[in-house]
Amino acid sequence: MKNHMIKKQTLFFCLFIISIFNALGAEQKRPNIIFLMADDLSPMWFSAYGERSEVKTPNFDRMVDEGVGFSNAWCTPMCSPTRALVLTGQYGMRTGWLHNALKVSDNKKNTDFLANGADPFLRQMKKAGYKTAFCGRWGIPANWNLISPDIDEYCNHISTADQLPDGYELQEIIEENDRIFALINGIPEGSTESKTLKIRIESKEGYAKKPFFSRYWNPSISHNGKLLDTDTNDFGADIFTDFVLDFANRNKEDPFIIYYPMFLTHGIADKKSKDKLPKPPHLGQPSFIRGGTMKDCSEYVDVVLGKIMNGLIESELSENTIFIFNSDNGDCVYGKSHATAKGARVPYAIWGPGLVKQRGMINNLTEFSDLFTTILDIGNAPAPSQILDGTSIKDFIVGDSEKTRSTIFSYIGTARMARNKDFVLEAVDPIFNAPKGRLLKTNGETDPAKFKKVKTEDYPEAYESLLSQINKLPQADYGSAYAEKAFNKYKKLPAKFRHKLE
Repeated sequence: MKNHMIKKQTLFFCLFIISIFNALGAEQKRPNIIFLMADDLSPMWFSAYGERSEVKTPNFDRMVDEGVGFSNAWCTPMCSPTRALVLTGQYGMRTGWLHNALKVSDNKKNTDFLANGADPFLRQMKKAGYKTAFCGRWGIPANWNLISPDIDEYCNHISTADQLPDGYELQEIIEENDRIFALINGIPEGSTESKTLKIRIESKEGYAKKPFFSRYWNPSISHNGKLLDTDTNDFGADIFTDFVLDFANRNKEDPFIIYYPMFLTHGIADKKSKDKLPKPPHLGQPSFIRGGTMKDCSEYVDVVLGKIMNGLIESELSENTIFIFNSDNGDCVYGKSHATAKGARVPYAIWGPGLVKQRGMINNLTEFSDLFTTILDIGNAPAPSQILDGTSIKDFIVGDSEKTRSTIFSYIGTARMARNKDFVLEAVDPIFNAPKGRLLKTNGETDPAKFKKVKTEDYPEAYESLLSQINKLPQADYGSAYAEKAFNKYKKLPAKFRHKLE
């Protein structure tokens, strides 16, 4: 009897220990991360910011209400510099990516920061044991082949014939009913037989004077190296969103991270056309690549947010997933390429009912250099080889801290910007004869349109403080022969192709 009691007590003790380890394991399971970045979209197009009463974006509002929304979040006011910043956690003064038209090379004449050895955040997360996925718009002429081994699955846009995966060949370009199509030969995903795929052409000349394959209706998309057989009823954003939810569902047992830089609300690649935005699916007009508005497209971005949030809830993943949404820069109407608070400020929300502290819309400051460090901090991933310029806000997100940055920075071309709670110093640019920049007083407002321009002599301490912090930022190597060549070429560009100070 005594031995029986001892065995019984031992069994209970073992079960108790096992239950503790199971509980610890459950608590220590690292959060999943979905990071969605819109293209060319300002806060004014989201109802949570209260700047346009006609815009209805209930899903973004929900992200903010149930999580946290930043009214003062800064990126760089142009897409490629922002993407370089996001991927590396480094300011453009280190990577050389200062503007789409200004990339300062290293002493090997190399402007590819990945080839220069910078570790992208997906690489570090994979090292930490995360399943990694990419979908949407690569959108940066950095070497895809250097990062693709770090990505378990991908679903990306193929923009031109020279980007087609192995085994696919452009046969011809045809016109039908005033629309242009590419006929591509190859084996589509899900098939074993070759066929001719018919892909919509968005623009005859595109960005590189090559036929530009559609991103929106009837898009050209590669899923893990196999082209999808799309038609005029297929919309790119829906395909990418389905990929996100499918990848998440198939990787429930492992922590995963999905990076989804989307195309909306970027216009078509036809510079001659004034009618550049697509009509998204909720308007009920499939196949219209032109004719949409910023309101239409921003509201469909919101539809995508809702699909992802509801999909996570239905799959019981929302309690252990952090969903980050923002934009790569303000839109063309409201500050893109401008060295101003308008150009740098973007919509930004973080949602995760089981992890993210519910704060609503707040005035705390954050910038995009913080994304890299925050993502690695969430995943307990190893530090990369490069210097990082950001500060993790993971503790703030989950509620272990109440502080974020006291000062945020941005840059575009040769200009710099900084802001704190009360003041903004923008358009500081010694190269283009604006060394003093422009001082603005926020007066407690979040919309830069309501900031007040003030004289620097009236607020000398505020001005000198922000200017000194700008001067402490890393500097591009302006003295090298390669940098001098890049800057001289940039200065000679027409003003519309450079950054703007007003």
